[in-house]
Amino acid sequence: MARKSPVELHRIALHLHRNGFPAARIADDLGLHPGSLSHWLSSHGSPAQWPGNQPAPMRTRR
Repeated sequence: MARKSPVELHRIALHLHRNGFPAARIADDLGLHPGSLSHWLSSHGSPAQWPGNQPAPMRTRR
C-alpha cells in the first residue's frame, strides 16, 4: 500500500481527534511523531480553522 500524503494524514488525524481518539493512539496508528501531531492539533483548535471550513481565497482583479 502506498504511503499517504502529509495532507491526507493531517486530514485523517484531525478527523480522528474530533471523534474522540486520544492523540497518542492517533500518532501511533498513523506513524506520526507525537510532536508533529500535537502541533497539527494545536494549530487547528477551533472549527473555523479546520481544513475544509475555510472560505476560498478571493481573487483580485488587475
